[in-house]
Amino acid sequence: METTIIMPHRPFSHGGLTTSKGPIYQLPDGHWQEGDNPPVQEDYYREDIHRGIQLLRKNSVYNHKILIATDPDVYPQDWWLKKYRGVSIVKSHFYLTGSEQGPFPYFRLCAAYIAAIESLPDNEWLCYGYTSDLICSKEWDRHIAQAVEQGGSDKVYVPLFVEIRGGGGTGDCGDIVGWEPTPNLIWNHWRQHICCHALSYPVPTKGFITEEDFDNYINIANQAGKSNITEMCGERAYGYYNIMFMKAKHAKAAIPAIRGLGMGFDLEFDNALGRLGLPKVVITKSFILHTQTISFKWKGTESDGEIRDI
Repeated sequence: METTIIMPHRPFSHGGLTTSKGPIYQLPDGHWQEGDNPPVQEDYYREDIHRGIQLLRKNSVYNHKILIATDPDVYPQDWWLKKYRGVSIVKSHFYLTGSEQGPFPYFRLCAAYIAAIESLPDNEWLCYGYTSDLICSKEWDRHIAQAVEQGGSDKVYVPLFVEIRGGGGTGDCGDIVGWEPTPNLIWNHWRQHICCHALSYPVPTKGFITEEDFDNYINIANQAGKSNITEMCGERAYGYYNIMFMKAKHAKAAIPAIRGLGMGFDLEFDNALGRLGLPKVVITKSFILHTQTISFKWKGTESDGEIRDI
């Protein structure tokens, strides 16, 4: 099941919450520059996209295409990301207007997704919403492909979304830093008191996460023996509203509901799929880790770039 994975990216952005107004130029040495400002020498903003691509290649069973969705005022060098196989770039047609001076990163992000979706043939499988700061579990896509084979193409399929959290819940979940996960905490206690549509991963006291740590968390979660869960798109009792596998024709049918939207477009996209009558199958053996600001230590692959720990 080879899929086009849509990965939005804008240099200097963080989680769709903050971004430069641009334009943004990539210099011959690889660094990025906003307008006439001095080039930014640190490469922290390059980490996510390289890590995201390399770990997709390392942990996927299938050779998915990766479509980088960016903005019309981002000007990369011709060689940018060319060392990775199967990666292409699409630009949106979004331009900031005076009426959109509020949370404008969301307007940009929504437009980038729309451009990517509309560029694909109706019958192609796509994965919507795979941002560059995500880590996929080993063979995550194999479990999704098996579910598609059983369930057909008129459904939406999502892996379990895992968020790094320090607390923010009710009761004794006000602070879960350093807690040791158990099947009951993952599937019951934290879902009840912190978040239902994403699983919670306590912030580690050591300040970083390794591949082995993520594997261990997955093993613990799998001890509960949960089977795949089906709900309607838009319900979000278990299923997240990103990392959604579907036929492009279904994604295109939901676009009118989000065109021109800013904050909240991602929820409305999920809601629109529900109004189209599409069930969402939550794949309980497939995991996606949202690293946010936590360092994730991993080892890259020689075929997709240098081997390094980040």
